[in-house]
Amino acid sequence: MVKSIIATLLLLSSLCHGQQIQFAEKVDGNGRLINASKYYIINKQGGSLACKITLPNGLKTSKVRLDLFLVLPNKKTVFENSILQDVRKEWNWLSTDIIFYKAGTYNIYLYDDKDLLLKATQLHITIK
Repeated sequence: MVKSIIATLLLLSSLCHGQQIQFAEKVDGNGRLINASKYYIINKQGGSLACKITLPNGLKTSKVRLDLFLVLPNKKTVFENSILQDVRKEWNWLSTDIIFYKAGTYNIYLYDDKDLLLKATQLHITIK
């Protein structure tokens, strides 16, 4: 019981420091999001979205990992993809493109190089 309370407190503290995971059609060279949203429509062949990760106090890590899970109708999740990105510790933000092929809600988790969860978010994809 005590271990679960401590784990919960650690998780909450790690998620409350201003980190952001945002999605857009594009991120420009200055970090501005173009057509940012959490809801997108892609075509049947798939669609690419830019993912911007912001950590206001610097990344303090050499790599980040995004884990993407598709949420099934029964609320269970299925692992879809991991994206590893090398970073520089002095960076405050970075962006990477992610290609989506399936419709649904995605749970997305951001980890540092020590597998510490930094942030989690959701994204919703519809296929036209």
